[in-house]
Amino acid sequence: MVKRETLARCVCCGSDSFVSLSDTVKAAQCRGCGVIFNYERPAWKDEPADADAYVEYDRFRPDHKWEKMWRFRYARVQALFPPTPARPRLLDVGTGIGTFLALAREQFDVCGVEPSLAGVRKARELYGLEIIHGSLEDAGYPEKSFDAITMWHVFEHLPYPGDTLGLCRRLLKQDGKLFIAVPNSSLCRVILNPAYWCARQDKRLAMRGVIPYVDGVVDLHVTHHAPKSLKRLLERFGFQVMDLDLDKTSLNPGLKTDLKYAVRHHFIRLFGCNPFKTIVAVARAV
Repeated sequence: MVKRETLARCVCCGSDSFVSLSDTVKAAQCRGCGVIFNYERPAWKDEPADADAYVEYDRFRPDHKWEKMWRFRYARVQALFPPTPARPRLLDVGTGIGTFLALAREQFDVCGVEPSLAGVRKARELYGLEIIHGSLEDAGYPEKSFDAITMWHVFEHLPYPGDTLGLCRRLLKQDGKLFIAVPNSSLCRVILNPAYWCARQDKRLAMRGVIPYVDGVVDLHVTHHAPKSLKRLLERFGFQVMDLDLDKTSLNPGLKTDLKYAVRHHFIRLFGCNPFKTIVAVARAV
C-alpha cells in the first residue's frame, strides 16, 4: 500500500485557509487562490518513480491524427513568435514521446524534461530528441534561459504546482511566454446539467473531474482548475494572462471537429465563460 499524506496547506499558493468539499473525496478549495486540490494523496517524497505506469510509451505508435493535434498546439505557440534571426529557446515540461518538440524545433531551440524513461527512449527513437529524464526541479537549468515554456496537460499532475510556477517564472526571460493546458473543473461545465443538481456531493465533484485517490491509480489529478482560479494563480507568481481558451484535444481531425472547436472558441470569446472540458492559458512573464 502506498503511503499517504494529508495536506495542511494549499499546494498552489501555500495558504492554510481552505474549505473541505467532501470528507469522502478528501478534496478542498483554497480560499486564497480558488484552486480545488486533493488534500489526501500519495506521499510524494516516499513515492517510487512510476511514470512508466501512466502510459505504455513503448507500445505507442503516433499517427497522423496524433500529429495534427500537436500541430494545432504548436501553431498557438508559433503565433506569438514571429521568425527572427536569433532562434528563441523553448522548454516543454512533461514531453512524453516528444511530438510537440519535434514540431517546435522548426523554429525554436528546444529542450524537454520527462519523468518516464520509456517516453525519453521513444522521443530519441522517433525524433532523435535528447530529453532529460526527471523533473523540472532536477533539470538544473539556469535562470532566464527560455523564451517559452509549455505544459500540455501536465500541471494538474504536479505535486507542488506553486513551486513549479515560481521556477518557471525564474527560468523565463522578461516577457517570456508560458502555455498551460489543463482539464476544466469549472462549475460552468455542469451548472446546466439537471443531473448535477440531483446528485450527491461526491458525484457532483466527480462530474467536475475531482475524485479521491485510490491505491494503484497512476493518472492522478491532484489539483483541479477553472479559468478564474488558474488566472489568479498565474498572476500571483508574476505572470500576466494574455489569453484563456480551450485546448483542442480531439484525435478525430476533420471539418466537423474543426467547426465544433471554432464554435466553442467563439462562445468563450462572446460570453467570457468556458463550459467545455479543457482550458489553455497563455501568460507572459512580467
